[in-house]
Amino acid sequence: MGAPAALRYYRGGVGLVIGLSVAVFTVYYVGLIAGENLGDRLVVPPFLSMWLPNLICAVVGAIGVWRIRKPGNTR
Repeated sequence: MGAPAALRYYRGGVGLVIGLSVAVFTVYYVGLIAGENLGDRLVVPPFLSMWLPNLICAVVGAIGVWRIRKPGNTR
């Protein structure tokens, strides 16, 4: 998720980098803790509940890279 953001906002400065990294970490950590709780209670299979935050981050990152690489994108 960091590469598309860095390519999109290359003049963002240190504040944007720190803010974005804190936001991504917070969302990932909350997803990981929620997945652990769901897996412990067997609401979702434990394997899936622990890998779900990784899959979501990978999909968001892949979509970000795809959007940056679209033809005609001048940024």
